Amino acid sequence: MNKVVLSALVDDLKLHHGITMRYLKALHNEHLDWRPTEGVRTTRELVVHMYDGVLPMLNSLKTGTLTEADNNAENAKAMKMTIEELRVYAKSVFEQYVATVEAADDELLNKVIHIFYGDFPAGLMMKFFYDEHLLHRGQLSVYFRMLGIEPPFAYDFEHNEQ
Repeated sequence: MNKVVLSALVDDLKLHHGITMRYLKALHNEHLDWRPTEGVRTTRELVVHMYDGVLPMLNSLKTGTLTEADNNAENAKAMKMTIEELRVYAKSVFEQYVATVEAADDELLNKVIHIFYGDFPAGLMMKFFYDEHLLHRGQLSVYFRMLGIEPPFAYDFEHNEQ
C-alpha cells in the first residue's frame, strides 16, 4: 500500500462517511439498544464498531503495536454514548483518520505494525477502516429496514454530512 493508493481510497471513503453521517442523523437514542436477534450487535454496538478501532490504530503507528486491551478501551468508552455523542465521535474519528493519511508517507505506510491478531504494514492496516466501514454500513442499512426506517440514499456522491 502506498500513499497514492491509500489517498484514492480515502477520497472514496469521504463519500461513504458522508452517507454514514446521514444514517446517524436518522437514528435516535431509542434505536441504539435494538438488535435484530440474539448474538448480533445492537445498533449502538454496530455504529461504535464502525469507528472505535480507528484511534487505537492511529496510535499504533507511533508505538508499532496495537493490543487488544488498547482496542477494547476505546470500545468501552464509546459504548456509553448517546446518538448525538456518536455523531460527534464518528466525525472526529474520521477527521483524525483523514489527517493521518494526508500526513503519511510511503515509509510510514510500509512500517509493520504488530496487532494482537497479526502483523500488517501500516498502509494495509489503515485500509481496514475502508473495508470495515463499507461492510458495516451495509449491515446498518439492513437494521434500518428492520426498524422501519428508510435508509439514506447511498449513491448521491456528495462529500457533505447533511
